[in-house]
Amino acid sequence: MTGLSWSPGTDALARITPLFRTSQRLTSEALAELSTLDGSTYTAVPGSRHALDTLAAAVSAASSGTTCLTQAIAANPLDGAGFPGPPADENTIRQTRNAEAVPLVTEHLADAASDLELAATCCAYVASGIADAVQASPAHTRTPAPAATTTTPSRPARR
Repeated sequence: MTGLSWSPGTDALARITPLFRTSQRLTSEALAELSTLDGSTYTAVPGSRHALDTLAAAVSAASSGTTCLTQAIAANPLDGAGFPGPPADENTIRQTRNAEAVPLVTEHLADAASDLELAATCCAYVASGIADAVQASPAHTRTPAPAATTTTPSRPARR
């Protein structure tokens, strides 16, 4: 995001919107994984509390990154007509708004990148920790095999 090329106005909105949507989706997926792990047998694995705490921190960081993207969208000036009244120099107003917005949008994008990088790092630590824990404590993480089904010769198997 820090290397994203954009211009204030519609261009910035068009470039930030997909990042925002992706960030929302990833935050939601991280939260779903946290909920799944919290209700699983993984919680009996030694050290699982730290993994759950780290994944919760990933959700928080991802959510914060999403918030920063919304702040960038809010700080981005979009063109529109002003209120009725005395004539205004719309070009000067637009240039001033754009000049004021550039550092704000840039800062919000940098903050979003930092938060989302932190979320990714947390997820990498959790994934590695879970893999290590599964290998060290397979009894806590194995799921029973499904029961075998049998068919009688007088009835064909259902599809």
